[in-house]
Parts: sequence; structure tokens; C-alpha cells
Amino acid sequence: MQDVYITGIGFVTPLGNRPQKLWSALLAGKSAVGPITKMDVSHLPVRIAAEIPPQEPDEFLSSQELSSCRPSTAVGLSAARRALADAGLLNQQQKSVVQSMDFFLGSTSGQLFDHEQSMRSLWQKTSREFPFTSEDNFKNQTTYGMVRDIAVRLGLQAQACMNTNACTAGAYAVAWGADSIRSGQQSRVLCGGVDLISESILSGFYNLKLMADEKSRPFDIQQQGLVLGEAAAMLVLESEASWQARRVQPWAKLEGSGWFHEAYHMIAPEPQGLGRQHSMRRALSRTGRSVEDVGCVIANGYGTKKNDMAELEALQAIFGKTRTPITTLRPLLGHSRGAESVLDVAIAVLILQNQKIPAITNLEQPYPEYTLQLVKDKPQDAEVRVCLVNNFGFGGNTISTLVGEAGTEKRSHV
Repeated sequence: MQDVYITGIGFVTPLGNRPQKLWSALLAGKSAVGPITKMDVSHLPVRIAAEIPPQEPDEFLSSQELSSCRPSTAVGLSAARRALADAGLLNQQQKSVVQSMDFFLGSTSGQLFDHEQSMRSLWQKTSREFPFTSEDNFKNQTTYGMVRDIAVRLGLQAQACMNTNACTAGAYAVAWGADSIRSGQQSRVLCGGVDLISESILSGFYNLKLMADEKSRPFDIQQQGLVLGEAAAMLVLESEASWQARRVQPWAKLEGSGWFHEAYHMIAPEPQGLGRQHSMRRALSRTGRSVEDVGCVIANGYGTKKNDMAELEALQAIFGKTRTPITTLRPLLGHSRGAESVLDVAIAVLILQNQKIPAITNLEQPYPEYTLQLVKDKPQDAEVRVCLVNNFGFGGNTISTLVGEAGTEKRSHV
């Protein structure tokens, strides 16, 4: 079995697209949550989110691509190119140096925002005649269309795979890609997650009574619910032989993942967090790690009472007797569903690089019955060699990912 390393990270987020900018915002507790501006939501009960700012042409996305790409493809393409450039695998034509690289992508809604925009335009232009058979407007309006579009623009000629298992989609894409390296099928892969907000997503989460009115308060007794967000995040994973042959320095080691399906309810979590416990324990056992090895936990921090209580129960069962710092970034970045798990792995890399843990914003009154070491009020200095990332989704999907130091000299920020 080959070890897996992270040699490239790239993302597009509401708080910036460069590692140092995002890291500074997280340490400062800067929230991206605000009024929704990308579409008219005056008729909706939900009017706040953590939006990606309007994209501007730059070295990773041309003005022509911005005008021709669907929004979800544009942000995913930008994040992918940033990751490839970070790994030294992007050429001057903005394509991958390695065409045979497999691409694994996770998303909950795919191109749903793009689809809604097209349908609204058609509805207005055709005097309310709804053209269900219009090939021009339905072309590429599938979940798989996004991964295909990004792969083509990157010049990739290997398999491009898409999975949509709820809010854990991105983490499963990473695990899928990592396993292809461990098994020797690939020496390097590109993997990530992309999700944008849309009217359907906003309405759906509201109808499930999961939304906060003003802000997200995970693990706080005053919790209101979640706030949705947007993001695109990509990782380049490589075997040790691959990055050594290229003489590049890895960011971190992707030690392994553990996953479990609760099969309890379509939406609600198992109250005792048993599935969450199983995913964490499996990640530890598969990597030969102990609870004491974990220097930091990036929790899911959904922000709703049932989900947070289930996660607190699971964390208490595993980390209740330790002083392991626990944080979550949901109050700052929102809940970006399939993308957030990959972004959390990238943030775990930044924690390992800086030996500092961002605080949980809006956490004022933690539940007193839990003895967990939640990072509140201000960032915490800590000696972190291994970081555990938790991601949980609808349908009982749970997955935990361990990210550790690469065992080499640390890279500087991009």
C-alpha cells in the first residue's frame, strides 16, 4: 500500500481564493455571511448566505471563460487550476501537465444554480411556453456535466468521476482518489468538491426547518440553525515516489479515512452519534493512530440541534477524556455542502503549517454537560501533528479524514 500526500491545494471561497488570505480571515473571525446578492430572493424566507464574490478574470480564469462557462464550472475550474499550479502541474496553456490524471469530484447540487438561471431565462423569453425538449438549454445541465466540463478544459484524458452522496460528497471524492493511489492504480489524482447556492437549495433547507435567521451558532445552547454557503476546493494527491521524482515538497500526508452509513433516517442523525463514532474510530484504526495522536478536530458543526447533539455525543465518547482542541468554520464560511469537506482538509493543512487553531465564532454558551475542549473566543496555539476532519450528511452518510504532517520540511504559503 502506497502512502498518499497532498501536493496541491486550490480553492474559491467567500473569504478569499489564496491560502494566506483565507487563513488571515479565519484567524480574525471574519464572517462571509451576508445578504444574498447573486439572485432575487425577495420572495423567499431565506435571504442570507456566505456567497462567493463575483469572479474577476485572473491568471486562472480568463474573461472569455467567465462569459462562456456556467458559474459552477467556472469556480470549479479556477480551484482546480490553483491546485494544479500549487503542485507544479499546470502549464502555460492553463492545462494539466499530466493528461492521464484521474479526476474525482463531489457535489450535492451539481449545476442546479445554472439550470435555474437557464430555465428562468427561457420562461421569460418564450411567453411562458416551457420547452422541455430544448437541447441547447438542457445540454450539460446534469450533475455529471460539471466534472466533464472541468476535465475537458484542463485537458484531462483519464476517468472523470462524480459522486453526490449528500454533504459528504467531497470527502468521499478525496477518499476515492486516495484509494486509487494506495492501491497502485494511479500515482497522482485531482479531487475536490463544488457547490453553489440556488433557490431550490435555499427553499429545500428552509422547508426542512434547518435554517438560521441571522447566524450559525454550532455547539451553542442558543443555536438557531445553519447558514448556507458556497465554495469550490480541489486537492492534488500523489504517491511518495511521484512527488520525489518531481522534486516537489508536499503540504501534508493524507493518512486515511473512515466512513459509515447509519441507515437511521433520511435526514435526522442517529441521536447517540453512533455512525459518527464509527467513522472516527475507523479512520483511527485504519491509519494505526490513537486518540492521543490527534492534535485537533475540525468538527462538522452543522448548527442544528439534532445534528450538533449527535456530533457532541460522538465527540464526547471519543475525545471526552482528552484535551484535544475542537473547532468548526461553519459560522464564517457557511455550509457549502459537497465542497466544505474538501475545504476543511485544506484548512487542516493550514493548521498543520501554522500550529494555530481558529476559534468557533458565535460560540458563547457551550452545552455544560460535555467536557470537550471547544476552541472559543480566540485562536489557540497548539502542537498539531495530526488533524481529524469530520463531515456528516443527509441519509446517514458519515466520514472522517485524518491529515498529518508530511514528515518533510514545511512548505511556505502561496
